[in-house]
Amino acid sequence: MSATTCIFFHNYYGRHEEWIQFFCEKMNAPFILFYNVVEDSLYNLEEPFHLQEQLQQAESMPGWGRRAAEDAVAETGVDMTKFPAGGHLSSWGGKTPLDHQSGKRAGRARHKKGNKYLAAVTGETAVAAGKTATREGARYRKLARSRGKGKAQVALGNTQLRVYHKLLSNPGMRYEDLGADYYERQRDVRRQVAHHVGKLGALGFEVTLCRIPGPEPEPSGSGNTQAA
Repeated sequence: MSATTCIFFHNYYGRHEEWIQFFCEKMNAPFILFYNVVEDSLYNLEEPFHLQEQLQQAESMPGWGRRAAEDAVAETGVDMTKFPAGGHLSSWGGKTPLDHQSGKRAGRARHKKGNKYLAAVTGETAVAAGKTATREGARYRKLARSRGKGKAQVALGNTQLRVYHKLLSNPGMRYEDLGADYYERQRDVRRQVAHHVGKLGALGFEVTLCRIPGPEPEPSGSGNTQAA
């Protein structure tokens, strides 16, 4: 049995001593039988587990399914206070690029070695999200065309872990996608702004732009989150 499985059982069944005892009694059985016992126990319980809310939050992200959510929660746990920000979780998962620089010379940026189990999960979810008609899918395809699939996978995994941290830090929050045409809309806005600023400048006006602030977040912390 892998270390990931042990951690998963500890986090997932930590409050159910009878289930821990039940699985320990089955340890002498063949692996196939033990695996079937685990599957039957996960999906045929009359009483829901205490982590169903966090699993549903993770599943709301593009490319994530129940197994990916279970594996991610097994590695990180549900207490996000141990990670001060989403960037810390992304770094812990090995999805933050390293910038090797000495003086004015900059070396190659490589992703750091982090939790290999969590990195494997986000690697699969990044590829799966890249096939969806979502903002994350558009970002993956955009980066894959310009920088290659490997770097696109790391970059999208970074984004997913930041969103994952935001979701689990706010109970009841779900992922809200910005749409597959997000980058096209952003590019159109920039073009329109540049066009009108240029026209006003040609007329002798000096233009100062200031973005209107968005609505204040809900005090309860519930709601939706968007990709970083």
